[in-house]
Amino acid sequence: MMIHETDKTVKEYFDTWLKYYKFPNIKATSYDVLERTVEKHIYPSLGDTLMIKVEPIELRKLLNVMQNNGYSYSMRKKVYDALKACFKFAVIQYDMERSPMLGIDPPVNDEIEEIYVYDEKEIKQIIREATKTYRNGSYVYFNGPAFVLILHTGLRCGEVLGLKWSDYDPKNQCIKVRSDVEYIEERNEDLEKTGKQIAIRQNTPKSKSSIREIHLNNTANSIIQMLYTRQKKMKIDSEYILCTKNGKFVTPGSFRKSFGKIVDNTNVQRAGIHALRHTFATQMYHKGVEVKKISAILGHSSVKITYDTYIHLWKGALDTATDVLDETFKLDDNFGMKS
Repeated sequence: MMIHETDKTVKEYFDTWLKYYKFPNIKATSYDVLERTVEKHIYPSLGDTLMIKVEPIELRKLLNVMQNNGYSYSMRKKVYDALKACFKFAVIQYDMERSPMLGIDPPVNDEIEEIYVYDEKEIKQIIREATKTYRNGSYVYFNGPAFVLILHTGLRCGEVLGLKWSDYDPKNQCIKVRSDVEYIEERNEDLEKTGKQIAIRQNTPKSKSSIREIHLNNTANSIIQMLYTRQKKMKIDSEYILCTKNGKFVTPGSFRKSFGKIVDNTNVQRAGIHALRHTFATQMYHKGVEVKKISAILGHSSVKITYDTYIHLWKGALDTATDVLDETFKLDDNFGMKS
């Protein structure tokens, strides 16, 4: 088939690719991230350039400038992936003969992610504050116990907010994670942003590996049972395990705001809800749970992601890991005496 070289600029071509080929095929949250990435990092330097005139050196320069300006590996990888995907699409559509991204290697991840893990003293303070009640027994923070649930399951913020009663199996004491709640850009029928954000429940969570079944320990199960009993007592008709007093799902913003209040009323550092997930993973590791199992519970797409995220935190335990073999592979007591 003959190549019909496009006469569109990078902005014109990327706009078409985004709206008509990406929007129908990826999650709304993923689309928002991709669109922001293109608008902020690709259009300013390449937007007015014709697609067929883009040279590899320009793309290398763009990625190098981002690195020199201190952009994270994650952001640089998003830009690289967007460029590679769109130019590859143009070649497949016979709009270009060759992608200028050929031969350009992806960014190298040489960063150590800075994450915060609560120690046991801090966790006790959080649990005490999150489960504080008034004299009548009702919780000061309506969904406060949900933060303790995260500590016992490692769920992401959006995942715990997306849980429905149909996801709960009380007989086998487990929960199925198959949706989440996130903020997305509100758009008109032409897919143009209105300037507002809305919270939606997505039927699929972060990735395929995020769809999983998690066993509930007795503490986690008792929290869900309490939430069920409370909904019945308050005559709240909701399909969501966590809900507002009128039965609707809890938005990420209000959930984070509630956690912020809890932390502010303790001596604990403000580190965000995700720190509870990091704390869960770290405690599991120190209690002897295999990394492969921790990775599956967290819903990571590979064990490598788990290692890359936490290896610098778990290094102390790894440093002494071989000590367990001292007795098993013990040398003769007189070893070295004859030298």
